[in-house]
Order: sequence, then structure tokens, then C-alpha cells
Amino acid sequence: MNWKELHEKFFTTLSNHKSLLIYIKGSPDPDVIASSWMLKRICEKSDIKAEIFALKKPSLPQNRAIIEKLDIPIYFEDPGMNMGRFDGYAVLDFQSAYLKGISEKLPCVFHIDHHEPVHEDIDVECKISSGAVGAASTIMAMILKESRFAQDEDLMRSIGTALVYGIQTDTDNYKHARDVDFEALSFLSRYSDKEIINKISGIPLSDGMVDMIGKAIRNKIVYKGWLIAGVGLIKESVRDSIAIIADFLLQEEGVSTVIVFALVETRDHKGLVLDASFRTEDRDLDLNYLIKRITSEGGARQYKGAYQVNMDYFVHCPDRELLWQTVSVTTIEVLKKQRDNIYIAELKGVYNKFRKKIISFINRGVVLFVGVTLLGFLFSCGRKSVVNRSITPVSGSAVEVKNDGCAVIRSRLVDVAAEYVDEKMWEQFLKQRVFIKQRSKEDAGIRYPRLQFFQLMVSNVSDRAVRISEIALAYGNQKKNRSHLMS
Repeated sequence: MNWKELHEKFFTTLSNHKSLLIYIKGSPDPDVIASSWMLKRICEKSDIKAEIFALKKPSLPQNRAIIEKLDIPIYFEDPGMNMGRFDGYAVLDFQSAYLKGISEKLPCVFHIDHHEPVHEDIDVECKISSGAVGAASTIMAMILKESRFAQDEDLMRSIGTALVYGIQTDTDNYKHARDVDFEALSFLSRYSDKEIINKISGIPLSDGMVDMIGKAIRNKIVYKGWLIAGVGLIKESVRDSIAIIADFLLQEEGVSTVIVFALVETRDHKGLVLDASFRTEDRDLDLNYLIKRITSEGGARQYKGAYQVNMDYFVHCPDRELLWQTVSVTTIEVLKKQRDNIYIAELKGVYNKFRKKIISFINRGVVLFVGVTLLGFLFSCGRKSVVNRSITPVSGSAVEVKNDGCAVIRSRLVDVAAEYVDEKMWEQFLKQRVFIKQRSKEDAGIRYPRLQFFQLMVSNVSDRAVRISEIALAYGNQKKNRSHLMS
């Protein structure tokens, strides 16, 4: 990311406004609190009025403590009639910039986030969204670093502690921090109060939290390396505990992914929400894609995510135990099916990483030519007198074809999943002449199809080691073995 350009874009956008509504979506955590606080302070230094609003109060004592210790002014109410005082709004640390009842009345000035971006039909004057950083606080700090305000010690001391704590919590105590996160921390370190951070971080778990952890452990099931645990009906005031329990359970041996879920009852007892929190150590798992397959009301970045399902219709159910049993059994079944189809989400994760690298090469003006191995018995693309523009997997006794076109072969030792990559995703490569098979003397009047791209995932499903003795790439009447491919 070019921080100088982003800094100029940020402050140019800011200069066009006189008042700003900073809206915290969801339950306030340290990252969104810190980044919102910095935006408000920058506005004040620029003679721009700004106020922070949130509908939900933080449920964790650590999150309440950072607000109280640093005296961060947040209005925990609906901006409602106050919206007329603002000429735009900002959303930070959230995938979506849309605010029901606000987006229809005010333009979105800033949308700054570090989760996987989602497509939505809403105009944003300044959108900075990247999954390449560990926290929204990192983005805000790096923009600040390039500005004249970096020399303002009064400002830096008022926001430095919050930003450091925001980065610390969203990178799981720096476990998943990137180079840019450490660069931001280096810039902020001399302005942060480490004593305050240590005190907040050391706040012990409440008795209620300990009880919830115990319930999660008692109710947990482990399914193909995934730990799934329901903690029952809980109050909205402790909903943030779901994520903390997921972090705790991820420490269990032999577990790669944890999902903790609960039915959350709103403070006014008029609403119910199924809330699920994901944590994973699987680098190849695209959590955002996996969650979107369950519901659009959720999302993720690498290693963590969450989704919510509105269940207000069942708020009047007289038998809460029966309601929870139904929700629990259904949720576990949904998650098991996602685990059975994990290959698709892992393929997406591998593909997204691969695609980002390719785009990076393209942006630097490097022409990259890629060939991908595909097992011949999965797909057929025989020679025809015309170019074949599509590939369709064929079901068989050993091949299962998913609705989205992914083919899965299951065996006693391994599962193999293959997915065709759409031409649109590779348009930069398909423009190159090298990817068009030219006529030859042997194939007069016949053309091979365009070079096709696939993603292939081989997963060991047994406890025994599986040795791959040979890899070959076959195309037309040519075949290359592993030694040629490696060279």
C-alpha cells in the first residue's frame, strides 16, 4: 500500500467536509474504538466537528476499560434526529459501509477496513480496504505517520495508547501481525502508555465468562479437526465472550478451526440473534468465503470471522430449552456440511493468495505465464474443430460434482477437489498470444482449446501418510512428468 497516496486521499477528502458522524457498527472492540477515536481527534485538529455513535455498549470489561481510562467520548444511542448536524458519515473496521436509515440520508465519506472487501452498491468518497494489514488501527496509524500531525505530541499521546491496544487485540497479541503492523507499532510506541495497556490486558475473567468456557468445553464436538461448541442463550451484555472462548479453545491439540455459537438475547428482550465466532490456524482456509456460503450477514479476515442470523421470530417461544436444542442441532449440522466441503473454501483461499501475487506481478509490469496441473480423469476437453470455451466436470461413481462446479473424488486415503477458474479471472493472461494453441502440420485444421486454469487440492483423510509418487501434466498429445515440471 502506498501510504503517501492514501494520506493525500484521506486528508483531501476530509478537507471537503465540516462535520462528520463516526458510526461504530456491531459491538465496539478496541480496534474500532481506537481508529474511530483517532478520526475524531484528527477532525478536531482540522476544525471539523465529529462525534462517535454506537448502538451497542461494549460487553467485555477490557473494552469498557479502554474507553474509561482514555476518556473516549462515545454516544451509545441512535443518532436519529441528530443526523441533520452532519454532512457525511464514516464507518471503520467493518466490511460493509451501508447503514440502514443513515446511508439514505447522508453520503459515506470514509470506509476504512482491514477485512476481506465485499461488493456493495454504495458510493464512498474515500475507501481504504485491505486484508494485508492486521488492524484498522494500523491503517489509521500509517496515514497519521505521513501527516503533519505526526509531530503533534499532544495529539499523539491522546490516541497512541488506544491505537497500540487496537493493533494488539486484533492481531491476537501480535501472533498474526504483519510487517506493516510492526511498523505502525514502532511509530506509536513512544506515545503509548504501556502501564494502562498492561492493566487492561490483565483484567481477570468474570465468573460468568468462566461458566461459559466450562459450558463450551462440556458441549464441544470435534469433527474432522473442527471444534464446534454452543454456549446456550446469553445476554447481549456478554456477547463478546463468544470470540474470547473461541480464542481459548483454539489452543486445544489437534484442532485447526474453532466455531463457538450462542443465542444472544437483546437488552430489551425483544430480539434474538444467533451469533457464531470463527477462529482458525489453517492458512489456506478462506473464512470469508466459507461464512458467506452460510449467510451474507457475516464475514471474516484471515484467521478469524463471525456471522449473525436474526431470529426475532422465535423471541416468543415459551420453551427456551427446546428452542436452544433446535438451534444447536441445526447449527452443528450446517457447520458439519461446511467442513465436508472445506476443500472449496481452501481452494478459494489458495486461489486468492495466488491471485494477489499475480496481480502484484502484473502491477509491476511483469508478464507471468502459468500452467496448472489437472488430473486427466476429472475433466475432458477433447480436440474439436472449434475452440472449447467451457469445461464441465462429469459425475461418476467416484466423482461428486458440487453445485458451483467443483468436482470431488473421495477415496479411503485421500480426497481430491478440482475447480475450474473462470476466464474472467484470468483475462490478463488470456490476452497473451502464447496461450493460444497455433496450428501445426500434424493438426492441420484442428486447434486445441485455450489453455485452461484449474485449482487442485489433495487432502489426506486418513491417519496414514500418503506418498505421491508421480505428477504429470498432460495437454493434447503431449505429456510432461514431474522432472520436466520441476525444471
